Amino acid sequence: ARAMLHGANTIEVGVRPVRDVFVDEICHPFFMFQLVAVVIWVLQEYVFYAVCIFVTSFLSAWVESREIWVNNTRLAELADLKGTLRILADGGDDKQHGGVDSAATKNDAALASDHLGEQA
Repeated sequence: ARAMLHGANTIEVGVRPVRDVFVDEICHPFFMFQLVAVVIWVLQEYVFYAVCIFVTSFLSAWVESREIWVNNTRLAELADLKGTLRILADGGDDKQHGGVDSAATKNDAALASDHLGEQA
């Protein structure tokens, strides 16, 4: 009944292509400033300096885009993990809950509460 009312208890992480992430990176104001500066340096005949700045800016944007894409891909894989969680209540009730890949016991809960008490 709750699943129909609230929907599935899932996290969906969309992963955009690395090309789209790269376009977003080069549209950032910093890279726009670098592009304008490169054009000015070329017009002022600082071609070698302009090419160096262009290449390093391009490589920096590509590396950052790739890193963002890899992190998003890993996050999507983690969000897609499925499993069952077993909860043992004080009364000995054993309830099954889907969507988690671990198991909890009374002892784990007691240890966790003891540890929290020590920190306070």
